[in-house]
Amino acid sequence: MARRSRSAAFISAWNEFMFSYGLINDDARRTLTPGIMIFASDRLEGADRGFRARGRAAIAYLQRFLGRGLAAGVVKG
Repeated sequence: MARRSRSAAFISAWNEFMFSYGLINDDARRTLTPGIMIFASDRLEGADRGFRARGRAAIAYLQRFLGRGLAAGVVKG
């Protein structure tokens, strides 16, 4: 019974979030939940770019080892 009420509470909160995020465009009328999400996403955008650049560099470096490993696994003997 408790599981049903938790899932109903989650669905209700999700519906409230999607309604206020999708239909309310005025910042003065927006509820707290999407306001926090928008604020956090604006603040973290620069950090996200830095992490993506590091990830791409790591993948580019490790790609040659991955190719060698896959080629070595294909050849028998």
